[in-house]
Amino acid sequence: MNIYFVGAYLRLYAGAWSKRLSFSVKWLLLFVALSFLSIAALDAIGMRLHKDWVFAYYFMIDSSKILAFFVSIGVFLLFKNLPMKHSHFINVVAKTTFGVLLIHAHSDAMRTLLWKHLADVPPMLHASTSALILHAMIWAPLVFIACSALDYLRIRYLEPPVMNWIYKNSDTIEVRTNRMILKLQTMGKRIVGE
Repeated sequence: MNIYFVGAYLRLYAGAWSKRLSFSVKWLLLFVALSFLSIAALDAIGMRLHKDWVFAYYFMIDSSKILAFFVSIGVFLLFKNLPMKHSHFINVVAKTTFGVLLIHAHSDAMRTLLWKHLADVPPMLHASTSALILHAMIWAPLVFIACSALDYLRIRYLEPPVMNWIYKNSDTIEVRTNRMILKLQTMGKRIVGE
């Protein structure tokens, strides 16, 4: 979510520096290079200490890690600043990307189902590089396409009637929500007062 918030902020409020393609490319290359250096340095430290070092990918292992975060921002800026013509297909697919993230990575149960049981990724840790690359080239797009199709169906068929109902009943929803908030505040004051 942090990356989405920062991306939205940069898109709306960042200065002219964020709109230059050259800046985006330099930013991305810098943080990709720093990521490789961090992996190499941590791996070298592990080898020097004669330890089975499991922290070599520490700064890249998760999107909340600092280098992964800055690489993600660099990728966002790069694609934001690429001079591309309007494409209806790309815009439709782009609408589904947040849904793709939520579907395939929101819960451990879904990650386990997709990557452990369906895609059978754990045995690929011991596969040859060519088999690993082929496996990734098949499964990553397949999961993206399936999740994108599911979110497209949600956007097309589920969202319009739900949002229309919310728009029609927004006054009633607001009144009931305010009543519920007042009741909760009153209960909270009673509990604190006791």
